[in-house]
Amino acid sequence: MSSAVSSDAGGRLTSCSPYLPHECDGNSYLNGVCVQFNSRLQAVSNFTAAYQECTKREVNLVFLFDGSKSLKSEEFKMNKIFIKYVMKKLSNSSIKFAAVQFATTFRTVFDFNAYKDGSAKDKLMKEPHMYSLTNTHGAIDYVLKNLLNSVSSGADLSAQKALVIITDGEPTDFDDENALRRCDEQNIIRLVIGVGKVSLARLYQLASEPKMNNTFYIQNYNRLQGLLDDLQKKIYNIEGSKDTHSKDRQKELSQSGFSVLYHKDSVIVG
Repeated sequence: MSSAVSSDAGGRLTSCSPYLPHECDGNSYLNGVCVQFNSRLQAVSNFTAAYQECTKREVNLVFLFDGSKSLKSEEFKMNKIFIKYVMKKLSNSSIKFAAVQFATTFRTVFDFNAYKDGSAKDKLMKEPHMYSLTNTHGAIDYVLKNLLNSVSSGADLSAQKALVIITDGEPTDFDDENALRRCDEQNIIRLVIGVGKVSLARLYQLASEPKMNNTFYIQNYNRLQGLLDDLQKKIYNIEGSKDTHSKDRQKELSQSGFSVLYHKDSVIVG
């Protein structure tokens, strides 16, 4: 690409070239760099043309974790420690967290207000184990009504909504309230972690599209920590994009007035 050169009445020259790469949440932007020269061709100032600021989307994310009787006390504790580590890793992001334990009934462990005021981790670690069934669909319905769509919980209704489900059992209830369909209608991203002898087919039903990419499977709770980096990247990608389908993108390049996107097998130029 060639540089653009202009001059003014005072004899100053301005030269601009679009060669400065600028990273924003995995996307590369090229912004023009303009330098002003005096009559002796000495650089006196510089600026970037139409600079693309990095923007991070507000994300409201709920951990929905299994408290059924199939978990041992130590496994239930591992659940909570894993959630605590994820929040710590993403503490400097624009993501607000909440958590719900589910079994036959459902209980808000902490909401977005508690996360904001700093009391979430203490409430999480003190949460007792319910020891009951696995009413997963009812739990998702509970999250929709009481957290993600509730201003009183501290939720931002304009934020991207996300749900991380951690379970070692298949649902013992039916989706009578069409909770999964409502999640799809609201573009709620659902990441599912299945543990032990749980059907992958049933886990896929709980996850959002693309279901295989949004489903994780581990043999036991000891391996939860091994998922930390992968889950962190998934959640960070939700925060970094204004498009909930950005997970399908492979490469993107743009500058003011011109952009190129490589999507699956296609190149899109705009």
